[in-house]
Amino acid sequence: MMTGAIWLTALLSLGSAEMKWVTQDSHTTVRLRGVSAVDGRVAWASGDKGTFVRTTDGGQTWKAGTVPGAETLDFRDVDAFSDTTAYLLSIGEGDKSRIYKTVDGGEHWTLQFTNPTPGAFFDGMAFWDEKHG
Repeated sequence: MMTGAIWLTALLSLGSAEMKWVTQDSHTTVRLRGVSAVDGRVAWASGDKGTFVRTTDGGQTWKAGTVPGAETLDFRDVDAFSDTTAYLLSIGEGDKSRIYKTVDGGEHWTLQFTNPTPGAFFDGMAFWDEKHG
């Protein structure tokens, strides 16, 4: 199993429906668990140890970061809406299941939700738009 690598699908030509997997360096060694593509140039991925990665140039380069205070959490899911706005879901029982939001490309993160139920485990999330999910 490759850790820290993101597999993306690239369209080889406009006139063909043929797809090919391309390995890209994510600039992190942690296991990545979730990915959300906004369009052909912007994508976010979530991972272990409070880590996220983001590309704004179609995967040519990736910027890795860590959510401050969440270094012990594992982010299993990500929903992205632009190159600046994304949500991350951490997993675990009780208050380890959290949702964080950024509106500045991952420079700052705001805690949006903490699971109040001991023993409950959140495994995924879905947003319909930036404010409803």
